[in-house]
Amino acid sequence: MSDTSSSDGVAVLGDAGEANNYEQLLPATEAQPPPTPTSRISVRKAVEVIETFDEYKRWLVTEIGFGGMLKLPMLQKLNLKFSAWTMSKVCVERRAIVLSETKILKFFAEDIHKVFGIPCGHRNVKGRDGFIKPEAVRFIKTTLGMDRTGVHSLRAAEEFLLRDISETSSKLEKDCFQIAFIIFVMGHVLAPRTKHDYGTIDYWGALANTENIAQFNWCEFVLEFLLEGVRRLKNDMMANNPNTNLVGCHLFLQIFFLDNVDLRLFNKKHNVLPRISDFDQNSIRNMITMATDIGKGPASYKKCMIRQGHDICYGRCNIQDSTERSSNKQLVGGNMDQHHSNPTNDREDSVHASSSAAVNLMDVQTPLRALGPIDFAEHMRTRYPSLVKDELSFILKEQNAKCQREINTARVNVQADMIKFVDKLMTSISKRCICYAARGFTDCPARAIQPCPGVEIQTPIGPKIPGVRLDMSACKGTTSRPRSDGDDQGEQQQNKRARNDEGAVAAMTEQIILFARQTLQSVSKLFIDLPNDGSTTVFGQKAVVLPGRKYVFRAGFQTDPWIRGVVPCPPQPYVSEQLEGFFSTAPPGELSRNFLVHENPRFLRITGAAMRMQLVQDEPIDHELMLVIIRRYCQADQEANKHSPYLTWRHPLEPEFSTLVLSDHDYVHTMSIQKPLGADALKYDIISAQLFFMPVPRPEGWIVIFWDMVTRTMFVIEPMYHKKSRPLTTHERDEIIAWKLHDALFNCLDEYYAGWPVNKERWNVKFPCSCR
Repeated sequence: MSDTSSSDGVAVLGDAGEANNYEQLLPATEAQPPPTPTSRISVRKAVEVIETFDEYKRWLVTEIGFGGMLKLPMLQKLNLKFSAWTMSKVCVERRAIVLSETKILKFFAEDIHKVFGIPCGHRNVKGRDGFIKPEAVRFIKTTLGMDRTGVHSLRAAEEFLLRDISETSSKLEKDCFQIAFIIFVMGHVLAPRTKHDYGTIDYWGALANTENIAQFNWCEFVLEFLLEGVRRLKNDMMANNPNTNLVGCHLFLQIFFLDNVDLRLFNKKHNVLPRISDFDQNSIRNMITMATDIGKGPASYKKCMIRQGHDICYGRCNIQDSTERSSNKQLVGGNMDQHHSNPTNDREDSVHASSSAAVNLMDVQTPLRALGPIDFAEHMRTRYPSLVKDELSFILKEQNAKCQREINTARVNVQADMIKFVDKLMTSISKRCICYAARGFTDCPARAIQPCPGVEIQTPIGPKIPGVRLDMSACKGTTSRPRSDGDDQGEQQQNKRARNDEGAVAAMTEQIILFARQTLQSVSKLFIDLPNDGSTTVFGQKAVVLPGRKYVFRAGFQTDPWIRGVVPCPPQPYVSEQLEGFFSTAPPGELSRNFLVHENPRFLRITGAAMRMQLVQDEPIDHELMLVIIRRYCQADQEANKHSPYLTWRHPLEPEFSTLVLSDHDYVHTMSIQKPLGADALKYDIISAQLFFMPVPRPEGWIVIFWDMVTRTMFVIEPMYHKKSRPLTTHERDEIIAWKLHDALFNCLDEYYAGWPVNKERWNVKFPCSCR
């Protein structure tokens, strides 16, 4: 059938409301059977290619999480009429196969994993983590040969899979083999289209980095693609089309349906995963025949009974939804017929049951102590030792424990309700009581007494103990004294001091924001002449889309390089004198040019005149010169660490981070922030860094803040802190700055990484002395 409704072979309805109307107009009846189906799914083709794989190719497939596809059985042909009928019973909104009002089989994305064994990760294939550039798409096509044989050719992927791949192959060949395998199985089994030898690139963004393939939710992608195929089928049914092309992995619906209905002798135990490996051509044919409704007319399978939840491995057994539970009402009628056909046995059973009940009533004894689940288990072990390891014994023990839990919960709830009832009842009585007032009493005994408003301490085994707040003032003697007017004045002064503290914090916060914005404005003026054409990253440039998160597989910190002798070589003592002499004697024309220009992670330039004023004269170090110092410091660290350049012990953050954060600017989308913290722009693994440090500008000068990821401690380094000095007036303001930067740092780490090993909770701040 020609595909004219959509370029990718899926007819999508206009909106969700239209889809609901289709499902309402197509009830689960056999009055309107599905059209004659065709499909491009080919399990046989996939198995023929997979059978040619050697052990190393199978290992490569297992490494990306698609090892379950290696266990596909050889299915020469699928019953497409059964697939079309199953798809016609699917409710897209509820994600369930609806056989009747009481027989509903819900399925989830995790069920795709249990059937085919493909990854069900936390990343969305079509989300921002699955974005791919057009250059990467062209590279994949060129490498796999798809540019020669067709734009979306599955044959090109098949030819690449048949190449010789071994341990000696290049990294590019191994990655391309893994990419080709996913394209091949998606096009033939998991997400087949309507056209022959045709695939889609909707999921290619998840293939860009083969190390992250297993982190994506391929199950959700396959399921959504299948639901689009269901909408297409129902669209064809509404249009009374004589033929339809089944899109999506309808093989999943076949396996899921046959695995969840009661087929008696043909039921399969759910002890093998993936479930597809437990099916073959004959078993599927026999199970479909067993599930077919007896009678004339088109094939139907709606009269099948539903298997109970404890006997299956799918997600519906874990969902307790009263609105969509599965029940088999036909069992009631069957039991009634059985009782009418054999009244003698019923009479004998009733006599036996009544006699055994009488014996049980006579054997009941009053226990000397409270019995519990342990006693029940001991009774089962001593009286029925042969059934200790039987499944029936575990079921009984589990049910007994559940009963005990419900009894205990009910006992606690009843007692709590009784306490509330007493208070409510006594309150009502005390409001209407007039007898005690008529006799001259001032209060009614039914009125509750308010507890003493003291400090209450909750103990784990006893009731609440009322406490009295102690007077910890520095007074002579050990006896307590009565309250005086001075105490009231002290409390007023304390409350006033608290209000003053709040005002001081607000004032310091405003000072921090004001100074940061002034710094931000002064730096922006330095680069106002640069064009924002994308040729280089300029100050304040933002990215519209955040980069894809990098998943942290395992956390490990680099050891201290000072212990291993990795120390940057100090400069020669005469270098500073030569610099001072050069800048003092250089002509102004020479110093007016740019002495330093650097473009990574953002464009930086500084003139010789600015360096002379700050390095030789008395001008304080500004934002850009500190940026130069930090970048050179990072380069010296990397040059000294030659033994393990892919790891780092400390990671610097440029002062631009603190300036943007403290000025309440958008720092998450700023490219000059993303690059120093992103995984793609660094030469080493930032996750191994134990120390993060950042210079912070202030009106009084610079401070440096360190983050120790192991001890969860922030160190604020101020050159003016020493042991003999009093606390500086900037101490509280520096702490406010540290906590604000702390929150911003971990916000960035959470945005750029998935599973960062350290969170921002339970940290402390220290102000070590930098001089004596």
